[in-house]
Amino acid sequence: MNTEQNLIKAINADIKLHQILIDKYYVNYAVAGSGPPMLLIHGANFGWGMWYPNISEFSKHFTVYAIDLPGAGRSSEINYATLDPENDFVRVVEKFIDYQHFQSLHIVGHSIGGWIALKIVLAHPEQIRCVVVVDSVGLSTQVTLQDKMIAWYPFAKLISRIILKPERENKNVEKFLRSAFHNPKTELKQEFIDYFYTTVKKSPTLLLVSRLIKLRQSLLLANKIRSIKNRTLIIWGEKDTIIPLRLIVSSFRSFQNAKITTIPNVGHVPFIEVADQFNNAVLKFLNN
Repeated sequence: MNTEQNLIKAINADIKLHQILIDKYYVNYAVAGSGPPMLLIHGANFGWGMWYPNISEFSKHFTVYAIDLPGAGRSSEINYATLDPENDFVRVVEKFIDYQHFQSLHIVGHSIGGWIALKIVLAHPEQIRCVVVVDSVGLSTQVTLQDKMIAWYPFAKLISRIILKPERENKNVEKFLRSAFHNPKTELKQEFIDYFYTTVKKSPTLLLVSRLIKLRQSLLLANKIRSIKNRTLIIWGEKDTIIPLRLIVSSFRSFQNAKITTIPNVGHVPFIEVADQFNNAVLKFLNN
């Protein structure tokens, strides 16, 4: 049994896997539960499995659709050196939404998935009931010196081949995963760690990060989010070192209809680090 199936067995929910062709990409996605539709869009290239602590609870209230973006999970591979987030991510998700005939959709996005969610709400507000963005890309262009180094693609490629070589015996890979948490000792299911190794072996995460840093000016949404009238929940880890709260908090004022929830002592991935708190916050917001 592959790591994706093992992860499904570890989640307390009836999850079915599907795959469809959208443009040049085969898109893998998981479906669970019943009720109004909820679309989960992962961050980085970790695939739908990063929502493993959340799907069970969400599927008690909604029909949950969790997709693998191109380059992630079992979706088609992608060349991150030439990635166009608008064409390769946003348009693929838009066509996925059309394919499913979603109406009054709840959409939840993390990091680059948050940026995708905001782009879709901006373009199709009538199809989206509520949006939840979690530690999202697109609200600031400020980066560290280390980020600028990573933005040089050959350097990111070298690091991916040597320091982050995706082999199980290379402990730097799991360390890289845990660097997104405020608490690096956050408990993770072994099935998720196995799934993560499989994912990054196919598609090194640092290459996507490099491309997104390089494109940060074009990803900025700060001047556009004023037009979003849909109910919005913004969740941020106060200890996020990847997209620090201090750099984007001023942009929160641009949202017309947003509730802001910052979570103390949590890093870039609150839905894993404090899953119960995250699940409760999202369900309370969406069910009001």
